[in-house]
Amino acid sequence: MGELLDLAFYNPARLHDEDFLRGFVAREDLVQKVLGKLREIRPKGRARHRLVIGQRGMGKTSLLRRIAIGVREDPDLSGTLLPLGFREEQYNVHNLHVLWCNCLDALGDWFEGTGQHDKAAQVDRDVAALCPRRDDADGEAALEAFRGWMHREERRPLLLLDNIDLILKGLKEQQWDLRRALQEAGGIVVIGASSAYLEAAGDPKEAFYEFFQVDVLRPLTHEELLSSLRALADQRGEKGVRVLRALDRDPARIRTLHDLTGGNPRTLLILYLMLEMGNDRELMRDLEWILDQVTPLYKARVEELAAQARVVFDATALHWNPVIAADIAAATGLEVNAVSAHTTRLVNDGLLEKVAVSSSNRTAYQVAERFFNVWYLMRHAPRRQRNRLRWLTEFLRGFYTQRQLRDIADSYLRRPSVDGHLLLGESEMDGAADALYRQAVSRLPETGAVLLEAFHALAHDNIGTATRKLGEVLDRGGSDLFSNFYEDLLRLLRLAKSRGHGDRLLTWFEESGLGERYWPLQAAFDAYVHGEERLRDVNPEVRGAAQRIFDWLVSRPAQGK
Repeated sequence: MGELLDLAFYNPARLHDEDFLRGFVAREDLVQKVLGKLREIRPKGRARHRLVIGQRGMGKTSLLRRIAIGVREDPDLSGTLLPLGFREEQYNVHNLHVLWCNCLDALGDWFEGTGQHDKAAQVDRDVAALCPRRDDADGEAALEAFRGWMHREERRPLLLLDNIDLILKGLKEQQWDLRRALQEAGGIVVIGASSAYLEAAGDPKEAFYEFFQVDVLRPLTHEELLSSLRALADQRGEKGVRVLRALDRDPARIRTLHDLTGGNPRTLLILYLMLEMGNDRELMRDLEWILDQVTPLYKARVEELAAQARVVFDATALHWNPVIAADIAAATGLEVNAVSAHTTRLVNDGLLEKVAVSSSNRTAYQVAERFFNVWYLMRHAPRRQRNRLRWLTEFLRGFYTQRQLRDIADSYLRRPSVDGHLLLGESEMDGAADALYRQAVSRLPETGAVLLEAFHALAHDNIGTATRKLGEVLDRGGSDLFSNFYEDLLRLLRLAKSRGHGDRLLTWFEESGLGERYWPLQAAFDAYVHGEERLRDVNPEVRGAAQRIFDWLVSRPAQGK
């Protein structure tokens, strides 16, 4: 183990505990919460079992390991609990006998890891004697052997069960027996992890209904991402200096990549390594590099799907926005009932998630892990969809400039209103006002001058000239639009609605193709015209920026000082 922090994003189990702890920079608040709850467990009392739910890559496996280390290093906890880790997927569990034998194996691993080799050897002999038995499907003999060991150790076993949903599916006929074993006073304590809510916990008739205290792992916020990147950089010595400089010099790059990668902790490590390499590439090349790193993982996940399930997943991923089953059926040629069966299975497997949309009272679906969706679009979407992703990346980069990061939240508190009545008036301008208007057009930079011309035309209900001038500005694009004239662009949208031209402007966005290039802007304006709930109809990658734009549009700018 070297002096610098070692990193691993596919198999953190290979890291020594020291490196693992130094690299565990997110979710520490949840770790302390869980450890605090474990301290409430008494040696002879009943346990409250916990369930951690999070999409793949959200850090469930690392969280379980961090909890195990926390228990081992706490004198009080380690005197009460003995933390047992397992392989990530226990595919062999099909009855309780196998599960309890796996627990004995985990206990043997713990003895081996703590230098108690004689005990480890004895556990191995016990497992060897138990495993050939075919008359112990209910697991009584294996469970009794496990209880005996824990009684002699005078501690309660803490089972850290990753992918507990797979275990419970394998024990479909024995779940009530398992529940009874877990309810014994002074007995087993479980912390499980799953990529989706458990079927056995969601039905009042099932064995584990309201059995677990649940913690949900949400995507990292932008602030959490920045904090984690800085913490990793601090641990990496001279190598980390380059990352710290990148975070300070180009926050728009990081903000854009956060929106596109979805706040996934596994992707956080890949992003960190990219920044540490110090490549000052175009943002789209950054994204391509990160996508290349996750390709083996995502490709294998798609190939694991059955043929029709893959078709349903493909249609959902390529649609990008949330989509209802009827629209998936129309896109694939499958019957709606068949689509519904596959979406249910894909949701249970953690690949899709259910969401609500404003356009239908039916459940809609989207890819649960957002960066998986972005990867699928870049690898499998037709050219037009890939272009939309490229345009979105360019938009976000311009939108999250340094000035925007500073100004976007509070600009309306600091700048005076320049709505139509202030600059142009809603009636015919007199000669003096017209002279002032033409003087302003002549003095402004080209982008500002054309926007003012569009504003002037719109204030006088000349929608044709207004959209032509707006089209010139948006076609030109460039950083100048966002850094200097972003608020004026939004005031133009606000004026369009107030003058009754909202739907006409939305139609123009659609017909001109500029709605695809400025998707968050169009989505925000659509919500401004028709209601905030319309933002639910677009994908999260677009919705983040669109929500910020919408919030500006509905705010009332304060008068300048």
